[in-house]
Amino acid sequence: MKFILTKTSLWDNYLNIESGEPLPSKNIDKKWKISEEIIDGFREGPNKYSGKYKVHMIEINSLEELMKFQQEVGSIIIEEFWLNENYLKIEIYDDYRE
Repeated sequence: MKFILTKTSLWDNYLNIESGEPLPSKNIDKKWKISEEIIDGFREGPNKYSGKYKVHMIEINSLEELMKFQQEVGSIIIEEFWLNENYLKIEIYDDYRE
């Protein structure tokens, strides 16, 4: 299963489609299947969003892989991606957020 990969310290790292910056991490790009993909973003309701967004995707296919990933990077949060609820994201919790 593919997840959008973000970090708390880079909360907007998926918003700029022109950004070519790699997702900095503890060498996870060498141990895990990380790719850059462009997805459609949309959100209904009073705060509508739409457009194309470059995101970092990670492929994790089992609970065991997810647990290994969490052991390597530390605390993670798994939740619905706010710009497109058809995707789940894994956020590496490496900084404070409210």
